[in-house]
Amino acid sequence: DENILEKIINKAEASGESKNGTKRQLLNLYCKNNNFEKASAFKDKLTAEGFSIPPGSMFLLIDMYLNHNKLAEAKQIFHEIKTTNPEFTLDKFKVIKMAEVIAKTDGVEDAIDFLSSFKRFDDNTEFTSFQHANICWKLLNTVAETGNVENLQKIFDLIINNNIISVSNILLGPLIKVHLVNNNIKGALEKFEWCCKTYRCTPWKNELALKFIQAEDAISLQVLTDLSTTVHGEVNSLYDLMFAFIECGRVKQARKILEVGNILIFNFFN
Repeated sequence: DENILEKIINKAEASGESKNGTKRQLLNLYCKNNNFEKASAFKDKLTAEGFSIPPGSMFLLIDMYLNHNKLAEAKQIFHEIKTTNPEFTLDKFKVIKMAEVIAKTDGVEDAIDFLSSFKRFDDNTEFTSFQHANICWKLLNTVAETGNVENLQKIFDLIINNNIISVSNILLGPLIKVHLVNNNIKGALEKFEWCCKTYRCTPWKNELALKFIQAEDAISLQVLTDLSTTVHGEVNSLYDLMFAFIECGRVKQARKILEVGNILIFNFFN
């Protein structure tokens, strides 16, 4: 509890004791509680006292600063650690977190440069926390919304090739979205095909299906559904297609899919 530790330190200081261990605990607690004001003020106080903040506390400070989008402060701590320990590197969770804040604050190109400065992570842990996956997705989505296909692919390649995270259907979504932001349906379908063939994933399949149905683009819808069939099988793809037609208010065509029982789309718009 912050209050208890604060009282212990105040009492110790009044009697001339240092209580460095307790000070470290309190700084860590401020950081873990995301208490930006208190953590920052206490860090400055400790620094002024000549207190050597241990690396573990520095990591927590970086995390907390990034939580508050305080990029300059996070970079400063990172610089301080690197100065005293040149071999030090951030773990992949903090790397992606900092990259996401850099993209929002300094720009996507700076985020690419930052990610490029790290070597491939050797950690082969299968488990990925929701928080880590979400930050990776947020970074990709932020770039996708700019419409810059090249920058998005660069960041995607960096986080995958450097083993920051494994590929997933959700993570591939922004690679489709960026083309839709540019109103490039053809590019979106081509990237969808790449996702299917490279990773056996079908990101944004429903969104694309809805667009093709609304545009009565039977050719693209057929390609999309055929690709889906290679990943999910014909029955699942049929049902997905049927529900997409229903979602677009095309109940007649949806019924026809059930009656015909195959995926020949060219007749469904008649």
